[in-house]
Amino acid sequence: MTTTTTSIHAATTDPAQNAEQVSLASLQWKHRVVIAFTHNGDTQALLFKEWVEANTCELDERDLHVHLVTDGQSMALHGPDYSLDDASVQLLVQRRKHADQLFEMVLLGKDGGIKAYATAASALTEFMTRIDGMPMRRSEASDQSSGCQ
Repeated sequence: MTTTTTSIHAATTDPAQNAEQVSLASLQWKHRVVIAFTHNGDTQALLFKEWVEANTCELDERDLHVHLVTDGQSMALHGPDYSLDDASVQLLVQRRKHADQLFEMVLLGKDGGIKAYATAASALTEFMTRIDGMPMRRSEASDQSSGCQ
């Protein structure tokens, strides 16, 4: 897993034109985001989806939205049912660190910055640990009690 502090800000989308798509900029300071890039039929994508389904409570506690971008199309796996707008997807595709890999995940902090990259779905656990170490998350955790089992 690799760490960086690059900030991602895409142009906002006019909600009246397409209420089902949102920009990354509209999520800033509200949610952390994990985006996985993959291709149809990739086994890492299946593992990724299974992990997300099994850890919804932990994702909720961390204000984490999860998206899967398959062959350029964004789909929400956790959080509200929306897709990322085309400008946000294209910006993230350009910023991929391991574009030669069939599967890559990117963790974005609430500040919009890229916090980590990974090329295996198993790194989601490491992403959660990284989030728990962030100052903003430590403050959030002190204000709430975990209801996750």
